[in-house]
Amino acid sequence: VRNNLGNILRRLARHSEAHQAYEDALAIDPKYAPALKNIADSLEQSGDVKKAGEAYVGALGVRPDGATQIRDALLLPVIPESCGQIEDYRARMDGKLEQLQDQAFRIDDPVHEVGATNFMLAYHGLNDRSLQIKIADLYRRVAPSLTFQAPHCRDWLAGMEGGPLRIGFVSSFFVEHTVGRLMEGVITGVPGRQAEVTVYTAAAASDQLTARLERAASKIVQLPRRLEAAQQKIAEDELDILYFSDIGLEPFTYFLSFARLAPIQCAGWGHPVTTGVSTIDHFVSSRVMEPAGADVAYSENLVQIDGMPTPIRNPMGHMTAPTAEGDKILCPQSLFKFHPDFDSLIGGILRACPQAELLFLQGSRPEWADLLDARFRKSIPDVMDRIGYLPRMSREDFLATLAAAPLVLDTPHYSGGLTTQEALAGGTPAVTLPGQYLRGRVTAGAYRKMGLTACVADSPEAYVDIATHLLRDPRHARAVRAEILDTVPALFDVFGAVRDHLKFFEKASLGEA
Repeated sequence: VRNNLGNILRRLARHSEAHQAYEDALAIDPKYAPALKNIADSLEQSGDVKKAGEAYVGALGVRPDGATQIRDALLLPVIPESCGQIEDYRARMDGKLEQLQDQAFRIDDPVHEVGATNFMLAYHGLNDRSLQIKIADLYRRVAPSLTFQAPHCRDWLAGMEGGPLRIGFVSSFFVEHTVGRLMEGVITGVPGRQAEVTVYTAAAASDQLTARLERAASKIVQLPRRLEAAQQKIAEDELDILYFSDIGLEPFTYFLSFARLAPIQCAGWGHPVTTGVSTIDHFVSSRVMEPAGADVAYSENLVQIDGMPTPIRNPMGHMTAPTAEGDKILCPQSLFKFHPDFDSLIGGILRACPQAELLFLQGSRPEWADLLDARFRKSIPDVMDRIGYLPRMSREDFLATLAAAPLVLDTPHYSGGLTTQEALAGGTPAVTLPGQYLRGRVTAGAYRKMGLTACVADSPEAYVDIATHLLRDPRHARAVRAEILDTVPALFDVFGAVRDHLKFFEKASLGEA
């Protein structure tokens, strides 16, 4: 009973109460395996990676099932304390995955038995291809339910079907969420003579964005949250192309992507890292974002369209951008994007601008800010008294806060996507240092599409200098804001993105992509 109560509380985001309920269950039965696993998961989500590892060992000592072994293998820090810790845990993951290759076990329902993805791996700024493949290959070996194939895929021949393409888009986030907002323009723009579009939503609820997708699509389908039922539901529609918007953000669509549900299957950049999943044929990205030789980071065929892969409509179209004042710098990214390499950049800017303050957004878990502050006390103790946190706010207030900031700091290795487009729409400079991979180059790609380079650094030192110049020189800052507002319409080319997607879909259907 206590364990079930904990599960209910966790779904309600009452995490500390959920953790206590699991503890209460273990006080009654210290060897109750489900509560032991839930304690480990709770500690992992809170960011206490050391205690989470110990808890997984405890859970495996009672019941060494395959799903718990996988969860233990995939354990990563939410807020890394150092680059060394990142290296240690990636090596730990690789070693444990190697050990699991030789073990015989079966997972019947990976969505519920494993219940997580390796989400945090993408935030390290490193090439994840080999680890992603290793993880996906393990799942394919131990979970037979993943290997479903839609009957029509066996006989499908490229270029022989005729008629409009049958295209499906699938996500658990086709609501007022980052992914929903990024995908809306392309999904609503594709339907027409060339395509019949089906939207598959695995979200628990719907809202106005869902309704707009439903009006534009041929139909919208609510997927059951049972993997085999969802596979059958999609297979019945005999699609030509299935487009997964965000593989890896959550377990359900990640595991759904292992099935062959359409002859052509694509991953979008809602989670901008290779999937490692062999049934995903193409990864849709952008040539303004990807570096030279980008293919080496992907298990899929890399497709590069022009501009933003899924641009939003200008969110400031009905608003007047305010005049930025003061020295309150904003970094409006999720706290788990804050790589240890960011600390020295923060320190350099705040030391150069003694009047400046830096504001972050509160995370969904209060423990994350505590972990970040503990890291700052070691890495930049002399300036951390000028770092604060803004409460979570409505979308309208968030857009107004972005537009009023003198500048925003883009996080290295994993830059802003939707937030970058929203900040630039209000004229706010986003200082960025491009990384090696797509996920660290989105803001730089946005500037490239706009034809601007003033806020794109080529070194950590240049990043600090660009931000300092904007803060110290109001005339320069006004000129940069004016240039951004003049060129930012190029970002919101929804028609161009739709056109490029349709070209890709057509080529893929002919076997030419």
